[in-house]
Amino acid sequence: GVRLRLRAAALPEGPAARARRRARRHPGAARHGPTPADPVSGSAAMDPVDADGAEPVDPAPPAAALRVLVVDDCPAVLRFVERALAGDGHVVVCHDDPRAALAGYQQAGDQIDLVITDYSMPHLNGLQLVEAMRAARAGGAFLMITADGPSLSDQELRARGIGQLLRKPFSMADLRAAVQAVWAGAVES
Repeated sequence: GVRLRLRAAALPEGPAARARRRARRHPGAARHGPTPADPVSGSAAMDPVDADGAEPVDPAPPAAALRVLVVDDCPAVLRFVERALAGDGHVVVCHDDPRAALAGYQQAGDQIDLVITDYSMPHLNGLQLVEAMRAARAGGAFLMITADGPSLSDQELRARGIGQLLRKPFSMADLRAAVQAVWAGAVES
């Protein structure tokens, strides 16, 4: 399986940082027109600005860098999530095989702050993976992403140890908001 270990300092500047820098340099100016298609949402992205064009509207990255394990059998989704989170300063480890992710988590789960997993994968689905990870180590913060996964209530998700379910397609702003919400919930508990 694919396993990437990335350091935030070695990565190029992320799109959110570029948008914030552009907004500071050119207050009130929004870029108009299409940008390359987003691999997760499939739509062209535009710089996020509020109604008067003054400030970006996507949530700011968390103050502290998180150590994030991302598990998805789709390489495009892995790249998208890795780029978004690493661009915000997080340390990201990616696996395209849930069995390899589980083995890594069983060995070093105490070094992982947040797990983001797809629901529909070969060998283990996301619910099975979270259950096995929680059996290996109590606690932990989990975010599930899915295009066709189960319809679970917030209460059912929490009972299974999952902070939130994020439906595909999603934007970087959606991902950041979900990561912040799940991490905030994990810190509070």
